[in-house]
Amino acid sequence: MIRGIGPVYAKRLLHAFREKVFEVIETAPGRLREVEGIGAVRAERIMAAWANQKIVREIMLFLHSHGVGTSRAMRIYKTYGTDAVQVMSENPYRLAKDIRGIGFKTADAIAERVGIEKTATIRVRPGSLMRSPKRKARAIAACPWRHFVRSPKSFLRSLRIRSRRPSRSSFRTKR
Repeated sequence: MIRGIGPVYAKRLLHAFREKVFEVIETAPGRLREVEGIGAVRAERIMAAWANQKIVREIMLFLHSHGVGTSRAMRIYKTYGTDAVQVMSENPYRLAKDIRGIGFKTADAIAERVGIEKTATIRVRPGSLMRSPKRKARAIAACPWRHFVRSPKSFLRSLRIRSRRPSRSSFRTKR
């Protein structure tokens, strides 16, 4: 569906250009005016809608080729717009922070498909902030410092989630 082309104009375009409709819109948009009822203004709107759809198609193809489903791809596109490919290529872990329903594990799987290694430093912070869904909301991430210093990979491997209860002293006030 192209904005500006309803069923009537679609039939007219198909009648005029047959199977080469998309090719005409892409390579020779001036020929659109040959169709009855399409003037300069409508032809401009059709070309603008086609250009916008082309960008969306390219983004969707990129996301699908990296294992992102249609509904997630739409959320990514709605969040980042035309910068979606750039964000996915540079730092797919932003998805976990910016888009509801995409967590660290999903972002990590996408990052792997995009070509980011498991030992990349870009992975450390999002991995350290990851929380186990099995734990309560007041869970904290803790691990020995030696694992963090050695390498990001060992840090993420040693990540432990512990629930922390407030101590009695945290409720006392000074007088």
